[in-house]
Amino acid sequence: MKIITDATHFAPEGRSAVAIGKFDGVHRGHRKLLSDLMRSRDGLVKTVFTFEPSFASYFAGYPVPELSTKEEKRRLFEEMGIDLLIEFPVNDKTVSILPKDFITDILVKRLRAADIYAGSDLSFGFKGEGGLALMELLAVSGDFQVHLVPKLRFEGREISSTYVREAVKEGRMELASDLLGRPYSVRGMVQHGAHLG
Repeated sequence: MKIITDATHFAPEGRSAVAIGKFDGVHRGHRKLLSDLMRSRDGLVKTVFTFEPSFASYFAGYPVPELSTKEEKRRLFEEMGIDLLIEFPVNDKTVSILPKDFITDILVKRLRAADIYAGSDLSFGFKGEGGLALMELLAVSGDFQVHLVPKLRFEGREISSTYVREAVKEGRMELASDLLGRPYSVRGMVQHGAHLG
């Protein structure tokens, strides 16, 4: 899997199929999106387009803990067979990109997207004003197709990163693992004592 971490130097060899999102936790809903991506037309570069750091961290001005580290996400994407990972930088310049320009200049011109896969809650561009409606409107006159991937539900609720975080906060680790589709692991630093006893 090739990884690109800047805003200007990415161009796949050939046209691409792109799954776009934050992918915090790479939970079962994300995996459904990625599975649909992997079933896209033969010959397309299977691409994940995500954002680094998270918008929450950028707007807070400090790192906001996520369900999965960048390294964990990379490993999970590679295990699924993704060809190209774009970790689009979130900074003062990129958050001001207009939604239409994000689609036409980045997804269509640079990534040469033929198929775009996204969930219904996708937002992008300046102030998060872009969404699926704009993407579908531009697809009518553009040379790409938009694929809406329905949300998965568990116990009557949509699977989301928020749902996983709530389960973890409440100590419901079995539920968190069910939502993720794999065991939830806790990360942290080991603090060594004074070795007196």
